Amino acid sequence: KGRVKYWELINEPNFSTNPKAYADLVKQVAPLIKSIDPAAVLMGPDTCGINVGWYEEIYKQGAGKALGAISIHDYEGHDGVDWWHWSAKMSAIRTIMTKHGDAQKPIWQTERCFFGTYGNLHQGIAQAARILLQRDILETFGVSNDHNNHYYVGVTGYNDISAFVFTQDGPFPA
Repeated sequence: KGRVKYWELINEPNFSTNPKAYADLVKQVAPLIKSIDPAAVLMGPDTCGINVGWYEEIYKQGAGKALGAISIHDYEGHDGVDWWHWSAKMSAIRTIMTKHGDAQKPIWQTERCFFGTYGNLHQGIAQAARILLQRDILETFGVSNDHNNHYYVGVTGYNDISAFVFTQDGPFPA
């Protein structure tokens, strides 16, 4: 109690299960988490890519109400940052949420990575520009910067693609 404030069940469940099974799990686990810590927030489904069908289905299955926040992993467009694309996706999610009485529920972007290396060239300025654009775009759709989490790991998951954080002091592997 009090140690873990935010919970996501299954990272990117669209790779390992289906929306109904995921919704069933949420409906089982949410009461348990809340019985241990009523202040804890369960969020999901954090699909890889903004998979609108998943969001619609988990709400149809009754799991949307058990989530304290909706989470996304906005991996789409191969590091492209396109306001019109995200506008359509975020509007679709908000429409689903509104239809089910959750119009005011927060959306969190809980995982996103923009690489700093492309074609064996370090492109820190491109990485910084993509991060800034993505943050600004999501902020216009109500995803505050403190709910927009970036993932930069060169040791797990992306071993063959190095990721760097660029600062005034130089590039740092992340």
